[in-house]
Amino acid sequence: MNIKVNFDNSLLSRYIEGNSPLLFEITWEYDRIEYPMKNWSDFGLVVLGWWIAIALKFFKGEDRGEFLFMDCPYSVTAKYDRETGELELSPKGLDVIWKVQYIDFVKALIDAVQRVDEELVKRGIGEKERLVIEKYSAILKGCLVEQKIELPKVGIKGDRSFCHKGRSAQLVADLYPCKMSHNRLSRNSCSAID
Repeated sequence: MNIKVNFDNSLLSRYIEGNSPLLFEITWEYDRIEYPMKNWSDFGLVVLGWWIAIALKFFKGEDRGEFLFMDCPYSVTAKYDRETGELELSPKGLDVIWKVQYIDFVKALIDAVQRVDEELVKRGIGEKERLVIEKYSAILKGCLVEQKIELPKVGIKGDRSFCHKGRSAQLVADLYPCKMSHNRLSRNSCSAID
């Protein structure tokens, strides 16, 4: 599973000139299938923000979600099995089901955000947009750090304070009972986004 991002110079020049929102190519890739299609361009930062919000809902205890693209016909529905830690992904319009470990999906999402961030920094654009997406990425990484799960080698630091709300681990566990029933995520990180 990979979330591919690529910047097209013609799209970026329109953004820099103020004639277009920030658009870039963003696709899901699994077993050499790209969804929604190869070279799909979208409002990438908005879409990544939506996907991060859905990923955080799984940390919170939800077991279903939908990863949307800006163009409504395209989306990926997801079912999360807490017992196995597996996400079952169904791209709308394709007769396939992709299975991936939730933690691996989160790492792919963080990696995509980092690649976008690096590209925007390299070009000196999108600073305001980057701040929002970095915050959400830091929340995701903070929850992974809390679980002592190896993080992808990226520059955005995990912020455990989001997972603990500034409290000790035990206090958070006592105040926010977990909705999870498996051992992949502890009670402490579940409270991160309550």
